[in-house]
Amino acid sequence: MALSSGSGRRRRVDGDEGQRADHPKNARRCLAAAQASDLDGALPTCCRRPTSRRVRFPPPVDGEAGGGCGGGGEMIEEATIEYIEAQADRKDKLLVYSERPHVRVRAGALRCLAVPLSRDGPERQISGVILDAALELVRLCQAGRRRNGRRVLLEAVEEQDWLEHVSRLPRTTTSGSRLAEQDAAAMSATAAKYLAHDMVFFPVNHQDHFFVSVLDLVVGEYQVLDSANYSHRFGPQFYETAMSKIRDGVGRCMEAAGRPDVAGWALRRVAGLPPQTDDSSCGLFAIKFMELWDGEKLASNFSMDDVHALRTKLAKELIFWELNEMEEVKSEIESMMARKTMSSSSPVQIEATMCNANQVIRIESDS
Repeated sequence: MALSSGSGRRRRVDGDEGQRADHPKNARRCLAAAQASDLDGALPTCCRRPTSRRVRFPPPVDGEAGGGCGGGGEMIEEATIEYIEAQADRKDKLLVYSERPHVRVRAGALRCLAVPLSRDGPERQISGVILDAALELVRLCQAGRRRNGRRVLLEAVEEQDWLEHVSRLPRTTTSGSRLAEQDAAAMSATAAKYLAHDMVFFPVNHQDHFFVSVLDLVVGEYQVLDSANYSHRFGPQFYETAMSKIRDGVGRCMEAAGRPDVAGWALRRVAGLPPQTDDSSCGLFAIKFMELWDGEKLASNFSMDDVHALRTKLAKELIFWELNEMEEVKSEIESMMARKTMSSSSPVQIEATMCNANQVIRIESDS
């Protein structure tokens, strides 16, 4: 099946403007956070823009390719999807909120996860809000864990904006402005962050299509992980064009840290990855690649069917995430489950079903 041109946009759509690192008002704050980070600890955040699109995603149970923590919960997934669909006229309603990490996911952003495959197309395409939300969950469950002996850094969608900003900076400055000094310091801090790891993962959006690039500091190359071989559709220069400013930005940051060799590293597309066969799931494939790639192979294989299943699992995990402070949303979904159960079951079945549902919710909240 031919693939459409994309699944989502990387720009902020959650109403939290003005928080990018290249914004002068935020440069000092980002740099201070960078210098305070332990570069060998759990995912340093130097130069990371305070972002509202970050939520944390539990990894799959061993042997489960589809993703998401915990078994069961199918009834909760169905109720969660039904609840999201019911918010069609309340797109700005906040469904996921956490202060630490700072997370905001609204009903409009989650709507794509509830759209059935029969309506494959743009309305099923996830945005950077959802992709970053899922990556936060991956970070939480994989904190401190190495892959194939390698230290891993999972960058947010906005890192592409930062690196492209770096690529546009003049090589020299005659003004000696404070902003230029901040840029130089931030570039050095970015390089230090990367060099504290063995693999740096970047979600990349080009022509409304998400794929993943991995800066492999062990091998000395950029790897491209993509569910669709876009070089067949747009020509062999598709990935070179998509990565041009990102690689230039990385190279300039590394030069500032005394590693000019990184600027010349080659780009290699990894073959044999699970293929995308719909028009709307490349962002979800990007999540799975960033969760499972160890530099040489996927830790476990997965299929298109697993990615379809990930939609409902991800919706449930985000809303019932233990750090989600929107308790009233969780309660509304549980009440919806109770009403649905009582309308279709005998008294004995009602009691048994609700006990099981409460146990699943309690277990997943404690996990």
